[in-house]
Amino acid sequence: MAVEEFTKAIQIKFRLAEAYFYRGNAYYNLGQYQDAIADYTKTIKFDPDDTYAYYNRGLAYDVIGQRQNANADFTKAIAGFTKAIRLDPNAVAYYNRGNDYRQLGQYQNAINDYTKAIRLDPDFASAYYYRGYTYWRITQKGKFREDIRKSCSLDSRYCGSYE
Repeated sequence: MAVEEFTKAIQIKFRLAEAYFYRGNAYYNLGQYQDAIADYTKTIKFDPDDTYAYYNRGLAYDVIGQRQNANADFTKAIAGFTKAIRLDPNAVAYYNRGNDYRQLGQYQNAINDYTKAIRLDPDFASAYYYRGYTYWRITQKGKFREDIRKSCSLDSRYCGSYE
């Protein structure tokens, strides 16, 4: 089990920030959100610049209804991804920042970042999918359907979504 393996890594103090982060992911996937939050918090203690830990902790806070904490973490993640984009503007950084904007309900900012990600990587299926989902949130159904179809054509995991 993943939780046990990462716990062993923590016990021997092997790459602590990374071990806590991945154990946090395992807890999250098991629906153990408080444990996930605790591990993401430890990740941040060891690596305060871990943007993904803020994002994932924000997701866990959101699931348990702690929206204020979630929004604070999404905002910190946006700052981290913005810094990353300044250093190396790449599709993944724009995509991830777009996810944070979407979580905050800043849909136009999210669409802008997903569009930048797609310009940098025209085969980025997830960027099309989440841009489409975001268009759906702001009731632009035509653009929503176009992006969902494109994401499906690039990756069958996205087929059947919202159709």
